[in-house]
Amino acid sequence: MKKKLQYIYHNVSTKQVVIYFVVFFLFTVLVLPYISSLTTRVIGVAESPDTNFDFNIERLFNIVNSYGRSGRLFYVTMRWTFDVVWPIIYTLFLITSIAYLSRQSKCRFGYKPLYLPVIAVLFDFMENVNATIIMLLYPKRFDLFGYLLIGSSIIKWISISISIVALILLLILFIIKSIKKDVVL
Repeated sequence: MKKKLQYIYHNVSTKQVVIYFVVFFLFTVLVLPYISSLTTRVIGVAESPDTNFDFNIERLFNIVNSYGRSGRLFYVTMRWTFDVVWPIIYTLFLITSIAYLSRQSKCRFGYKPLYLPVIAVLFDFMENVNATIIMLLYPKRFDLFGYLLIGSSIIKWISISISIVALILLLILFIIKSIKKDVVL
């Protein structure tokens, strides 16, 4: 993993950053709202175990119950279609952007901030696995998978949030260094 992240850090291009930003932006503006609307229309409920921030096991299973059998099957299908693609898109955007800005601004942390999006995507997939197990086993209830889902979700969102903060800070550092470089010239 270290060698792959170092390779990305040293080789990511401006073109790659722009491409992944555009894909991320278009996906966020066009696909996410559509999928959210479709899911609400099919399932009949707007709440989702992977975007619910209640982190209460009873609330989690109430959401699962509210989906009904066909809603649970639709949810599982979405986890292994859309919710495989989306984490890859946001991870590619975050990794390339952070790598490029970190390298360009000569950040002392180098490639190390790239671990944050990797942690996020790993826990996103773990969240999907646990949500799938819960949905497929319901009405049998195994709280362990609920707690694993909640824990995965917390770690995922913390990692994504820290990644975004790191990206913003690196962008600010990059802008400051670019301005200073222009002033010196």
